[in-house]
This record gives sequence, C-alpha cells and structure tokens, in this order.
Amino acid sequence: MTNHLISSDNLGYAALRLEEELNPGRLAGKPSVVAGFFASNLGDISPNIRGARCELDGRECDNHFKLCEGRQRCFSQGPGVDMFDSTKIIGTRVYEGASKLLHVPGEELVGEIGVVHQFVEMGEETVAKYDPVTREFNSDPVSGCVPAMGYRYHDK
Repeated sequence: MTNHLISSDNLGYAALRLEEELNPGRLAGKPSVVAGFFASNLGDISPNIRGARCELDGRECDNHFKLCEGRQRCFSQGPGVDMFDSTKIIGTRVYEGASKLLHVPGEELVGEIGVVHQFVEMGEETVAKYDPVTREFNSDPVSGCVPAMGYRYHDK
C-alpha cells in the first residue's frame, strides 16, 4: 500500500547481482549469461518480514487492511530502514543462496524446455463438488469466482 514505485524487486536485485558475478566486466543489461528467478502465484513476495505496523507511530497492527488510530495505514515492513534497504537485504540473501548452489557439483540438464501459458476465466469454470466426508464427488457443480488482483486503499 505504500510502494508507488516501478522497479525491480528483491528477485530482480538478486538476478542483477548474479549476472555481475557470472559476467565479470560486462555492463548490466548486456550479459552473456542471463540470471533470472522465475516464480508464479506467490502472493506477497515483498521483503516485508517485520510484520504489520502503523505507518506513523510504528505500533503493531493486526492486518494490512486495517486503519490505525488517526487514520494511519497499517502495512508490513521489511528488515531494512526503508523499502530499498529491505530489497537489498532480501535480494542479497537470494543471490548468495543461488551463487552457493552454482558452485557445487551437479548434473547439467540439456535439451529443450517446454512452456505452456494459459489464461483461464475462473468465473466461468465449473467443477464437480467434492464431499470430504464421503470422499466422493457429487453431481452439484460449483463455480469459480472472479480472481483478486491485489488491493487498493480507499479513503471514504
């Protein structure tokens, strides 16, 4: 709720650090070896590990949707003094773990990579309902719903 910047996140920072290591002397953005940390459907992958706090007085609050006293926003913070420092700390942890793994013996994988990307209208999908008591599917279909894509602070 407080980050209005467009920038790489902790995984982007880790990728830049790894590219620096794997491509000595080359400019960022022009590597011969590309590093990437690819993930899907992670939810909150921000470096916010210190828990939810009120934005002005720093007191703990119970969730990131709640307003604190004085209409302060409640949001999570990372281990650093600000979002840039937190990104650097978490990104460095990811980079160091990946770098360590790259320097141990392993088996090289060769061959083609298959990729499938699909958009699904979840609100239009129906499936058979599963009854965990009887461990059977019954004939009553259930429908999906419109997916949630983040949240927005709205001041009434």
